[in-house]
Amino acid sequence: MRVRINITDPGDTAAVAPTWRTAKDIDYLTACLHGRKGRMAEAERLDSLCRMGSIRDLFHGVFPGSEVEGALDFQRLLVHELAAELSGFRVYISGPGVNLIDWTLVRFQMENLKVLIRAFLTKVLIGELDEYLVPLPRELTLDARGLAEVEFPEGFVRLFPKDGLLRENMEKALEIYHDNPRPFFFEAALDRSYFQGLVLRMEKLPQEDREIITPMVHQEIDIFHLMLIARGRFHYGLAPSML
Repeated sequence: MRVRINITDPGDTAAVAPTWRTAKDIDYLTACLHGRKGRMAEAERLDSLCRMGSIRDLFHGVFPGSEVEGALDFQRLLVHELAAELSGFRVYISGPGVNLIDWTLVRFQMENLKVLIRAFLTKVLIGELDEYLVPLPRELTLDARGLAEVEFPEGFVRLFPKDGLLRENMEKALEIYHDNPRPFFFEAALDRSYFQGLVLRMEKLPQEDREIITPMVHQEIDIFHLMLIARGRFHYGLAPSML
């Protein structure tokens, strides 16, 4: 469960940093994270949340005093605040560590890309998507309006940074699946790009940090592979060679 962090301007990194920040160093961040862990839903508090009588009670148990009315609002708030929290971490870190944190924010950019791609393929108006896009720092904000001018799937590439794994893998996917442009293939290409980038940045960390982080990254990749195979095989009927 996430701590409430107010966002005054999604494009302003300073605005999404915790308001109680007084120092820019890793020791201070460590202390804040230690305190934050004490506010997570574990043990008795988690049991209490699980025993709540309704979904609405759960919403307000996690975000007391909030105006959350439904599951979509609840999910959106969790995601938005997670992105804001990760953005705030960056002011405390330098070197390979900040590169890894920066890349975790690319995950939200990637999810925004998925929303835009689905909208294009299903002919949904771009103006109806704002509530589904995650607010991000300016350097990760996509030109959503530019998608309205795209006439063919190849136009997706314009939304990507000119150099990098996201564009490279999307170009490959467009070449392979040009005659069968289903969201599944493009979303899988984006996920693959993200995890490739995550591994590359993880490998540049000091050995002590890698020993802690590597098992978590590998577990996340294994979960992705399991879901990819399950969806591809049983929902789309794809052959193992294509997967």
